[in-house]
Amino acid sequence: MKRLKIVEQIIIVLIFAVLIPFSTIGIIISNISQHSIRSELSNTASLMAKALGDTIGHYIYYSQLQLNEYASAFNFIPDTVLRLKYIDEIEANTKIFK
Repeated sequence: MKRLKIVEQIIIVLIFAVLIPFSTIGIIISNISQHSIRSELSNTASLMAKALGDTIGHYIYYSQLQLNEYASAFNFIPDTVLRLKYIDEIEANTKIFK
């Protein structure tokens, strides 16, 4: 059996005691980090979707309230010409309803 020189022994110790454990730890940490980033992105996407849905829901609700208000006022206008003028005025002022 051949006796190893000190340099060869140090290289073997570095490979088994330092490089292999550190590479294993690096891979494990990388996987954990990727998993946490995926989880955080998923949470962020669901929060953004919920906020967007709430915003659209509020906009639709507010628009419906406005439309109901205009419709109830429309019923109290007796003259057809005044009704048309009221509709044109609403369309010019709001830019929401056509």
